[in-house]
Amino acid sequence: MLKGVRITFSLIALSIAIYSFISGNRDVMPYMFIFLGLMAFTIGVEEIRKHRQSSGILAFMAGAGALLLGFSEIFR
Repeated sequence: MLKGVRITFSLIALSIAIYSFISGNRDVMPYMFIFLGLMAFTIGVEEIRKHRQSSGILAFMAGAGALLLGFSEIFR
């Protein structure tokens, strides 16, 4: 289940990145960071369920950074 969610978030982020690259529209980049952050949180949950605490915490920190960057750009 988590693998499917992770793949879904990564495909959404990839499609936003491709759209932004082709069209030159940089206004959608914060949304890409939000989906990358959600993907990192999903990876963190998977790692913690596999009893890899350090990798899970690192993924949570990366996800928090990406979400913070995405939301700060949206609400700026």
